[in-house]
Amino acid sequence: MLLIHPHYVRGVAMDTQIEDNGMSMEAAGRYFGATEQVIRSKYKDKKATQDASRYVILLNAEIEDLEERKKRNRGAAGANNAVLASDLEVQELRRQLRESQNRESQKDERITSLEKRLDRMQAAQDKRHDEIMGALREGGDNRVARKGRLKTKSVEAV
Repeated sequence: MLLIHPHYVRGVAMDTQIEDNGMSMEAAGRYFGATEQVIRSKYKDKKATQDASRYVILLNAEIEDLEERKKRNRGAAGANNAVLASDLEVQELRRQLRESQNRESQKDERITSLEKRLDRMQAAQDKRHDEIMGALREGGDNRVARKGRLKTKSVEAV
């Protein structure tokens, strides 16, 4: 940031009025609220240089450096935004994976439950089959018919 002392600006303005515009020192004094004596002693120094090119060059270099840092920061911010977006995407994929694993786990539990139920039903059916086959071996067809009319269990009830 360029900081210019107000007296410098006032001196440049007085020099401009006196040198370039041909204003007298007395008129410049009235215009700037100073006496001719103050203008001569404080502002009008014929030996002083009014060349500010050294300061302008330094200021331009500082401005260029600042702009370069801003560009780098923008580039870093863009990279940071890309990383943040990537992190968010990874988090979302992990969330979806957990949900998928939960669904798979629920399906596995359901399959296990159905397999247990099927095993119980198969055991009940095997038991009933063994009872019927035992009855056939013991007493023949008439007895099987009577046993068949006896209590029968539904497969779904097991």
